[in-house]
Amino acid sequence: MRHAIAAAFLFLSPAQAIAGSPTNVPMTCPVGGEVFEIRGTNNCSTMGRTMSFRPLTSCDWRTHMPTCPSNGLPIYKEFSDAEITKLEAYVVTETWARDRKLPPMQRAYALAHYMGDTSAPYGFFMLLNSMWYEADTFFDNTPQKGAFFEAAEVEVLENRDGNGPMLQAILAYALALDAQIDAATFHLQDAQTKAKADTNLPDFLRQYLAAIESCLIDMASPLCAPTAPLVLK
Repeated sequence: MRHAIAAAFLFLSPAQAIAGSPTNVPMTCPVGGEVFEIRGTNNCSTMGRTMSFRPLTSCDWRTHMPTCPSNGLPIYKEFSDAEITKLEAYVVTETWARDRKLPPMQRAYALAHYMGDTSAPYGFFMLLNSMWYEADTFFDNTPQKGAFFEAAEVEVLENRDGNGPMLQAILAYALALDAQIDAATFHLQDAQTKAKADTNLPDFLRQYLAAIESCLIDMASPLCAPTAPLVLK
């Protein structure tokens, strides 16, 4: 599960659309043994991006974070026996009663933090997933929003697999969405400088940066919303 989630964040240019085929995937809750199904797919392709750089795919309907129907536990990975014992103790705590009210991906990050599973870069990608798919509530979650900004800056500096400038563009957009315009402008301009200096970086990065720059004038515009399609020329 961990490798599958991380693989979803490879920054590839849009590919030819291949319609996804729905499949029912059986799951078993690690606590209580409840059996349920999630919606999966045998194939899927990225057709574009939104302004938050979330992929627009032919299988957006799939289950992004499996959660146990009865106790609400998010299954963000396969848990060991020792971890299941830890989970069993956790689900009866007041902390879990609070965190269970969170949307699935934010709930998964809260659980992963408790389990010690938020080391870089995995924690960052969980938070990015939350920002992408739960944008309507993510920016009201002050602790996780702050953790996202901090983790993003680390990833920009690490520049893993050369994705630093792309992640910096996403960071600039997220900061602007959070009304941190000065910080957003700093990261936008820094990413623009990198994109200008490195001709090997993809052109869609430069177009994305230009779109963000246009949005800084009025982030309230519907064209700048996290779900708005990113128009590439």
